[in-house]
Amino acid sequence: MSTFIEKVFDPGGWLGDGRFYVFAFILPLLCLAPWSIATGPQMYGKVWGFFSDVPIALVPFDPAHLDEALAVRELVNRVHSLSTAALLAIAALAAIIVGWVTACREARDWKDRIVFGGIWLALITLLIVVVDPSKHGPRVYGLLGLDVYAHTAGSIYMGKPLALLNGLLTAANLIVVFGGSTLAIAVTTLAASGSRLRTFDDLPTLERLRRRLDLILFTSALVLAIGLIDMKQWHSWPLPFVADPVLVLGFVPRPVVAVGKAEALQSGRSCYNPSKRPQIGALA
Repeated sequence: MSTFIEKVFDPGGWLGDGRFYVFAFILPLLCLAPWSIATGPQMYGKVWGFFSDVPIALVPFDPAHLDEALAVRELVNRVHSLSTAALLAIAALAAIIVGWVTACREARDWKDRIVFGGIWLALITLLIVVVDPSKHGPRVYGLLGLDVYAHTAGSIYMGKPLALLNGLLTAANLIVVFGGSTLAIAVTTLAASGSRLRTFDDLPTLERLRRRLDLILFTSALVLAIGLIDMKQWHSWPLPFVADPVLVLGFVPRPVVAVGKAEALQSGRSCYNPSKRPQIGALA
């Protein structure tokens, strides 16, 4: 068995430096496994006590005839979410391009390309099966409040905002899977190239690999940062309908609004006033 493994995975074997790609295949799965198990169809996160159903009180409103202030704040939150989702898609597309260019340049021969392409396709297929992007979004936003999205975004405008949110989450999950998988494979090609360095004459090559690794790390950080902002935005989508000002305070970054709400809480006054838009406000 050891002889067979050497013939297949040794640097001069059938698959070149294919042993490095085993890690590129396993590590993303290990990173996603806990989250996928906790939020999967069986919702083990609730079974194990990680998550619980949280009832969120909503302000009274007529879905067929929204108050002007509510309608404006919901629209602003929706536009913000669409904007960050588009920005995330652009960043993920850039990550895919960077990963592909890096991997193709570092692939030494057809053996590396076969391993790279095969593992990349297998990794994307497995991640899509595990994450199930079309169903993952509703399960996740269901954890943010007991039916709060269904009773807000799903009840106004014939449910079109909620359908839009589902589409955005599905697209975001898919494009991040593609981008993350491509970057993982690209980093592996850099590791494979680095393993071939032997003498001081290879120092220029090492410097080139370092620059490409810095570019991949920067791209990964960019996608992660935009992804967090996008998540914050769609989390805030139903905030105009939430009656509890304490929950709203956790999402509103405006110091003036937060101070005003805190003073209202201390004085025992209600923070929701449909006639005064700045009281809740849309997430900036």
